[in-house]
Amino acid sequence: MATCGECMYFDWKTHKEKFLINYYWCKAFQCWRRVEQGACGQYTHTGGCFLTTACVEYRGLPDDCDELTELREYRDSYLRATEEGRELVEKYYSIAPTIVDGLAEREDKDEIYDYVYGVIQECVKCIKDKDYEKTLSLYKNMVLKLAEITEVGY
Repeated sequence: MATCGECMYFDWKTHKEKFLINYYWCKAFQCWRRVEQGACGQYTHTGGCFLTTACVEYRGLPDDCDELTELREYRDSYLRATEEGRELVEKYYSIAPTIVDGLAEREDKDEIYDYVYGVIQECVKCIKDKDYEKTLSLYKNMVLKLAEITEVGY
């Protein structure tokens, strides 16, 4: 099991509490992850675009697709340039993996991922038009809606 180096991996050899056997705590993202999910997002996706990554993977698109590339660049050059943006990114990292887990268990995930992909496409269009505030509004509203659908507190 590989991790980002910030994770504590629990298994039967290292932890006696049986309910933790199949989980590990990722300190980088402050969340529990299932062992079968593999390493935490910081290790497996240097980009950290959890919802976008899950959506494009669900659609069969590659990790270097236009959608992921544009949103990662937006995050790195626009959002992370301000304190408020960095706080939003940090909050997103804390809830997005749980949202993705919640979506995986839903019977209507096809419809939800279609909705997410539509928002992603609109965000990419806004980024290309340099309408960064609209991009933020669209993506943030989508995350809030998904947090409500999956009952993840924001």
